[in-house]
Amino acid sequence: MPKTVWAYLFLTVLALASWWLAELITPQQEAVPIPTGSNIDYYSNNVVRVVMNPDGTPKQRLIAETMTHYLEEDRTELTRPVLTLYSKTTPPWVIRADTGTISSGGETLFLGGNVLITRAGAEDTRPVEAITKNLKVEPDKQYAETAEHVDVLSPPDHVTGTGMQAHFGDNLNITLLADVRGKHATR
Repeated sequence: MPKTVWAYLFLTVLALASWWLAELITPQQEAVPIPTGSNIDYYSNNVVRVVMNPDGTPKQRLIAETMTHYLEEDRTELTRPVLTLYSKTTPPWVIRADTGTISSGGETLFLGGNVLITRAGAEDTRPVEAITKNLKVEPDKQYAETAEHVDVLSPPDHVTGTGMQAHFGDNLNITLLADVRGKHATR
């Protein structure tokens, strides 16, 4: 074979080897998952929202580590939310949860995972602590409910049950719906 054929054959093999080597050492692009049906509209860290009464006193305060709003569903996801409901005559109610979801329109807050509801004691007010899961809260109505097991402690009383409806504020009313058991100790 003539020298030119060998030269073209050598150059072709060299080009193929170069192409193969370039493919081998070039990093592969990772496939980025595309979220289906949920586009994040906005996101924030260390959120604090305060709603005021007409007289300028705080009505409620919501704190969360993170807040993510989803455009299509018009819902907001929260991590480690803390909701404080203020009263004019008693200490405020503080509700803590693992997660939270604010519904479209913002009237309802669904608190997921472990939920702790507390109110400190005062001169004529006993402290209250309620432990439950998956609580639905309507902050403007100062109302909450759950279908889960609930432990309510207000020393010297301890009451447990399944399902709860709670009206907070000046006229406290906590109703346990089923399997209610209670202990009362005199002081």
